[in-house]
Amino acid sequence: MTFGVQRGGSNVHWSQHFRVLVTADNSLDFLNLARTSVAVRRTPRNMRILIAEDDTALAGFVRKGLEAEHYAVDVSNAGEQARALATELDYDLLVLDLNLPRLDGVNILRRVRAEKPQLPILVLTARGRVDDRVMCLDAGADDYVVKPFSFSELSARIRALLRRSRLPSESLLMVEDLKLDRIEASPRSYLPVLLQARASRCSVFVSV
Repeated sequence: MTFGVQRGGSNVHWSQHFRVLVTADNSLDFLNLARTSVAVRRTPRNMRILIAEDDTALAGFVRKGLEAEHYAVDVSNAGEQARALATELDYDLLVLDLNLPRLDGVNILRRVRAEKPQLPILVLTARGRVDDRVMCLDAGADDYVVKPFSFSELSARIRALLRRSRLPSESLLMVEDLKLDRIEASPRSYLPVLLQARASRCSVFVSV
């Protein structure tokens, strides 16, 4: 589902489901009502994963496997670059090695977690000591996988993290001063948003 605002109009359109027109007297006409709720389902095709790994061969192996599952994957082999990408761009998950040049993985973990508390972070490292696991989990890691590893298990852990993380963070859409709950959404539940859009002379477009 996408959600956008355009100034200067008052038409509100839900493609594939229904169309709502906010008229000049603030009345609402529902047209082509197809169903009364919207189900949101995220798929790998619109999910982006960042791999921070200085082992080029290993990074390529993981990237190839994840791309075969239709994720969009970026790779960074330097610590400072990985931190900048993770904090400045919009990723759905970070796969983080601890032994990175220029800025080590633990510092990246702490800095990324401070700036993006909702971003799932999976540590993928050769450090297998319990103390290392505890330190990373306490620093904000959501999962910890020790090398060598099974790709099928890594993939399953990524899917589990994405399942847990996406729904709460995407349930409430906010654009400027407009808010819309996509989980409890029904045609009638959109009325306050539509009236607010009408008062602001906005056009709101939601498509699935």
